[in-house]
Amino acid sequence: MGTKLEKILEDSQKGYIDNKADVDEIIPRVANMKLSEFACQNRETLLKDVKVLMEAHNMSTVNLQTVTYREILCLLDAIPNLEGASVRNGH
Repeated sequence: MGTKLEKILEDSQKGYIDNKADVDEIIPRVANMKLSEFACQNRETLLKDVKVLMEAHNMSTVNLQTVTYREILCLLDAIPNLEGASVRNGH
């Protein structure tokens, strides 16, 4: 992760990203992060939860590690009609 993105994330945690250009830069990057790229202590739990979501939608979990954050939001119906987000379910 580049220094600028780290600074943006730090500012976000402090609650003061007010530069639209920073927001426009960070959102697409985070949205397209794959599950395998998440560096959180609960990643294994996240993988299990996403697997359950995929199975609930009758999707193959073969490519679980490559599901993106954007696709997870689609599975949660947070973005119900996102064009192009198929969660690689083999259809």
